[in-house]
Amino acid sequence: MELQSAALLRRGTIRALMGALLPARTDLERGLRDADSDLAPRKRVEALGFLAIIEVFTGSIREAELVLHAARSLADHMPGGLWTAPLEIAEMLIAAERDELVGKAPSLRRLLADVDGSEFEFLAQHLQALLAE
Repeated sequence: MELQSAALLRRGTIRALMGALLPARTDLERGLRDADSDLAPRKRVEALGFLAIIEVFTGSIREAELVLHAARSLADHMPGGLWTAPLEIAEMLIAAERDELVGKAPSLRRLLADVDGSEFEFLAQHLQALLAE
């Protein structure tokens, strides 16, 4: 993978976690667009998951669904791991927007355990707070 693309994807991820959503979107979109074909599928899925989270938080549910579709088509053919957490979080955020999060409670409990102590923990806790409402 080209060094600039890798740096953009990393910076986009960091910006998303810090809440700088619009600059994060720009970095992630450009990093994905400029990445060559040897970008690891898990890196692509993780970046797409963050893009979907950004789309949900900026009110673009339909765009988030399109991004998730692309990410899910890759992720479904690979073993799971922490790198799928943004994808799962985005799916649950969409469910919350549709008042369907209650049906995801078992998946949320598993996600909370999987991301415990990671950079994704606060997003999963946000989902837990939404579920409690």
